[in-house]
Amino acid sequence: MNRKKHLLWSEMYYQPKLTYILKNLGPSSFDQLGKKLENILGYPIEVYVNNSDKERWTISFNGHGIGSFIRLILYVYDPSVETFGAANIEIINPTVEIIDFVMHPKRKGFGTKAINQLINFIEDKNWGFEIMILKAQDLKAASFWSKVGFTEADRYPSYTPSMTRPLIKKKSEPKMSIKLSYQNTLRGEKVIISQYDLKTNNKSSLINL
Repeated sequence: MNRKKHLLWSEMYYQPKLTYILKNLGPSSFDQLGKKLENILGYPIEVYVNNSDKERWTISFNGHGIGSFIRLILYVYDPSVETFGAANIEIINPTVEIIDFVMHPKRKGFGTKAINQLINFIEDKNWGFEIMILKAQDLKAASFWSKVGFTEADRYPSYTPSMTRPLIKKKSEPKMSIKLSYQNTLRGEKVIISQYDLKTNNKSSLINL
């Protein structure tokens, strides 16, 4: 059979992107997120990363304070072949899956702040993860997740809906500045006299007299 004329349906529509995100990340890449959660909650956060699987890591955040605690467990996927997450959603692109999230006390706003910090952290890093997924524990939990941008992915209504949220790649703002310089013929180098930042309207003198 001529393979050029025959492609399996799965090969046409479910070929994952070869991004190698996890190959280029170190286990300490999520330590910074742990520090940010500490700043929000006010107590130490222990970060544990299991990177024994090259295509799916487990990251857990655990912390305890006086009358308060957090447990957040993530799977991060960079699959070379189609797979399924615990949320019963097909994973064909780089994905972050929230496996477990427990925050105490509830209804104090800490859970919302923690999840928003997680989302902002992943998006700001621009590592290449494209979507977040999860399986809501119940409809009350689904209501919470909808407030932080998740939508139901199930075709039919469910008491424990699968939910998704796209991860938006942040665009770095270009530097806008004007530099005044001259060529130092003795040293053979360009010397900047002053620089004017168009965004902040700040002028700085950089020449040493």
